[in-house]
Amino acid sequence: MKELISKIIHSILTGQDYRTFVLATINKRFIDKVEELTAEIFEYKKGGDNWLEKLLENTSRKKGKENKFKLLWYGGLNDKTVKNMTGGTSKKEVCLEIGKKNLESFRLLFSEIEDKSPYKIKIIIKKNNEQVELDDLESILFVNIISAMKLTIQGGAWSEVGKQTEKSLLYVIFTILGIPEDDYILILDEMKKKGLVENREIDAIVFNKDKEPITIELKLLGIGNPEIGDD
Repeated sequence: MKELISKIIHSILTGQDYRTFVLATINKRFIDKVEELTAEIFEYKKGGDNWLEKLLENTSRKKGKENKFKLLWYGGLNDKTVKNMTGGTSKKEVCLEIGKKNLESFRLLFSEIEDKSPYKIKIIIKKNNEQVELDDLESILFVNIISAMKLTIQGGAWSEVGKQTEKSLLYVIFTILGIPEDDYILILDEMKKKGLVENREIDAIVFNKDKEPITIELKLLGIGNPEIGDD
């Protein structure tokens, strides 16, 4: 991430498009996660019938944020969808319940359209000399799992890059402008200690010649969030 941020800052300051570096990060994480999820699906599919329900159940019992994401993905969901459906909660037991319902809805829908489409998706997963073949419904569910995972990774990466880049970019800008380090604050805890902010995170505070604080907000805007620019 450190190397990525350096490239992004250089791109911004030289008027180039920084988004290519973010996309490269997203694609690398996507490939890694596809392999990880496929490995688990491969092992559970070898275990016989109702393997996806078993995968959901066992994943729900594991601790950690990463396993919660996997629980959502195996149910073909993401965190925002679950929170929208439940009025704000996405506890594991809720994710498990909605995930099972989502699988059932796929089964019902698939039974209605199975013989109507001329196209079939068939997923075969190979590992060395072994292989498992997913049936038509399981193949569709596999695609849905990977799609849910991609949405999560994509949204998280843009947010993460934005947050980590903004303060570093401001530091470089202040350095280029020759602003002494004593005349600005980038660290939130330091701002709080000085009583300059409360809970809302500020990117930077710069002091003018009269030592009055000036609040600085920096956003890497995309086409999807012009309202931030309006603010």
